[in-house]
Amino acid sequence: AEHAHEIDVERAKAALGRAEQALKSLEPEDKQFKICEAALERALIRMQVAGKAARK
Repeated sequence: AEHAHEIDVERAKAALGRAEQALKSLEPEDKQFKICEAALERALIRMQVAGKAARK
């Protein structure tokens, strides 16, 4: 697990963009689809955690 201060928000945004693009080009039956979904979820959570820490 990462601590909020360890999260690179720009890197998380880039990962989110890559995952979104990959999901657009994949079918849900594709093996990579689940992997990209997980990457998207991780990026979103990292951004949420970093955002909450910044507001404190």
